[in-house]
Amino acid sequence: MFLVISLACTNHAQDPIEIYAAVSVAPVLEKVISSSSSTEVYRINSASSSLLAQQIKQGAKADIFASASVEWVHFLESTVIHKWEGLTNKLVLIKNKEYSGSCSFDDKTPLSIADWTHVPAGIYAKKALEQLSMFEQKKPYMVPSLNAHAALAYVVSENIPCGIVYRSDAQISNEVDIVPSELDSITMDIRYSIATLSDNAAALELWNLIKDPKNKSIYEDFGLYYRDTEP
Repeated sequence: MFLVISLACTNHAQDPIEIYAAVSVAPVLEKVISSSSSTEVYRINSASSSLLAQQIKQGAKADIFASASVEWVHFLESTVIHKWEGLTNKLVLIKNKEYSGSCSFDDKTPLSIADWTHVPAGIYAKKALEQLSMFEQKKPYMVPSLNAHAALAYVVSENIPCGIVYRSDAQISNEVDIVPSELDSITMDIRYSIATLSDNAAALELWNLIKDPKNKSIYEDFGLYYRDTEP
């Protein structure tokens, strides 16, 4: 299901700029745009990067695609006009604040994780656990979810006591704590790719706004990292 965030402006009669954004970056994009002086009409459609990319590939109209993984932008390479890869994130282990037990990768404690077969947050988590030689051991006790925020929601609701999520997602809720873990020693290239898929001048204006260094503090307040120099 899509989370739809929109801004309407009565001075504009054109169709809104369609922004398809991974759930982990959609809230901060809304903040960046709504905090600016831009009067462009836009709509943010939020879901997992993989689902959004597939929908765009099948013909869904998207002017901007903000993916939590560079691979899903590569998947749409033939339609990409510009792209920016200046935002990064980290993985953390979390637990519900009411949970008194321990969270570990080498026991039978249930672990919430985004679906590692196609959702970037889950793919990154799987790679991290593989680096730690713990994925196969923990796999029977991992519960895959539809997207990054769903993995967080399981822990917030206490349905699952522990989880692996993005650092930025862990900051969304007051119901979870970040737990020191082996993940803290893992270096992962968790890089967002934000691309324009149309030559619409209004879309290009919003894309330039999104990557403007003036918004660095907003991204960091949401737990993301803004890189002044792209790789």
